[in-house]
Amino acid sequence: MSRLPNEAIDLFVQRRKALGRKIQGSALILVAPPEHIRNHDVHYHYRQSSSLYYLTGFEEPESILVLRPGMTPESVMFVRRKDAERETWDGFRYGPEATQSVFKVDQCYPIDEFEARTIDLLKGMEKLYYRQALHPEADETIQRILVKVSKAQGRTGMGLLPVYDAEDLLGEFRVIKTEPEIANLRRACQISAET
Repeated sequence: MSRLPNEAIDLFVQRRKALGRKIQGSALILVAPPEHIRNHDVHYHYRQSSSLYYLTGFEEPESILVLRPGMTPESVMFVRRKDAERETWDGFRYGPEATQSVFKVDQCYPIDEFEARTIDLLKGMEKLYYRQALHPEADETIQRILVKVSKAQGRTGMGLLPVYDAEDLLGEFRVIKTEPEIANLRRACQISAET
């Protein structure tokens, strides 16, 4: 079902674990960029967020990763539901069940449950890593969630979770290449040189 080999999926899991060791007690939210319509019902070619792809390998729009190192569940994805009719026009969708098993995340839910479920996922976190000002609609949703999390925690003395830039954090990880990444880069260079 997956277009990626198991070794690639395992690499994404390893990346999440490595990142998790650095942000214990915190949460990370990565949001896929929206699709853009070129004209009428024709979309531009979709390109996934580099950071979301770096940690999951997942390429579908309308997807979100919530990472909570040391918590259960630790990695949670929100994706589009399976829909045979839409798949006829828009292409294959994994859906929550297949996404969870193929991409080896701990839990997966439909994207329309993101706001309701994320309130509980963020309770007790010390800080949140999230890139603001990229997707205004997602920013509004995250802000609503943060207010609800603060209210749900009651009179603990904790205000809104502080928000740090996820891209700065992930940039540190993406700049240092692992052996499999170096091998892939070498192979890509070799292919380019041969053409």
